[in-house]
Amino acid sequence: MINGVIVLNDGVAPIWRTVTGGFALILVCSTINVLGGRAMPRIEGLLLIFQLLAYFAIVIPLLHLAPRSRPSYVFGTSEIRSGWDERPGVAWSVGMVSVLFPFVGECPAWSLLLDAFG
Repeated sequence: MINGVIVLNDGVAPIWRTVTGGFALILVCSTINVLGGRAMPRIEGLLLIFQLLAYFAIVIPLLHLAPRSRPSYVFGTSEIRSGWDERPGVAWSVGMVSVLFPFVGECPAWSLLLDAFG
């Protein structure tokens, strides 16, 4: 994100800025871990509580204010507004790529590794 801000301001992000920023980030994280090691469990507990409160602060209004639809409409209709009306399979596949993209990571590689050598 820092590189994105640099690119927005200057138009170019030189390599040396990226490397220097990476080293600065490592230095800050290491300093916090070394000097604040004893306080880390308390900080993590407070952050967990904050995260849970923030989760409920977002989910409860969404559930309360969301428009309601009948189950027959939700599970029985399909609206394709992407221009792929004549090919619903393509529209469904493109939609699934955007939904599944966050879940693609190291998990398939670990699964293959465990299947091969497990």
